[in-house]
Amino acid sequence: MESQITKFKNYFNNLIDEYKNVCERNTKITLRDIFYYLNSLISSSKKSSTNKAFIKKRHTISSKIFKNISDSLMNYYYENFESKTHKGYIIYAGDGTDSSLTKKLSNEGYKLTKNKTYCSALVHGIYDCSNQMLIDLKLSKKKDEREIFKLQFEYLSRKCIITLDRGYCGDKLMLSMHKNCLKFIVRLKENLKYLNNFKNTDKDDEFLYKLKGTKVKLEL
Repeated sequence: MESQITKFKNYFNNLIDEYKNVCERNTKITLRDIFYYLNSLISSSKKSSTNKAFIKKRHTISSKIFKNISDSLMNYYYENFESKTHKGYIIYAGDGTDSSLTKKLSNEGYKLTKNKTYCSALVHGIYDCSNQMLIDLKLSKKKDEREIFKLQFEYLSRKCIITLDRGYCGDKLMLSMHKNCLKFIVRLKENLKYLNNFKNTDKDDEFLYKLKGTKVKLEL
């Protein structure tokens, strides 16, 4: 296990070095400076800075760099460590929530609240419940959980099951997940028409249902 940790640390350092030059060309702060600060919050490292200075500096770095680092570290974990699973499947959960953001984002198209004190946006996340790890977060100007979730299908390419609440229960989204070969568990709405047309097949909890003309096997 210790050799794996050492390997991970070396990979992490190389990853930072990879992006370091990008940051140094365009900003007054290096990416390593940021991680030294983060490290100081959880260790006795002497290198540190104030919260205000850190927040001010981090805005000078492209969000794409942070996303690339997050995706790289996530892929490294899955490729080099044995993931916890349930019957061979990683269990993911997806959900969205409203978030209050600085009103400065109104210049980028985010809607201001009625009192114009802050901007409101939708944040949608994918979480690995089996391994207790955040997979992805997306920020959206539109309050549509289903549409932003579709943009995160790329993170569900592994053998997994995604769990969702009743807000994701709809023919269009379920057909899209089916076509992308995704296995999902979604809480059903009580007034769904196909529940009234439920017919037993070989199993008491299984039936065929047409999603936009496509026959799909569903289980309750």
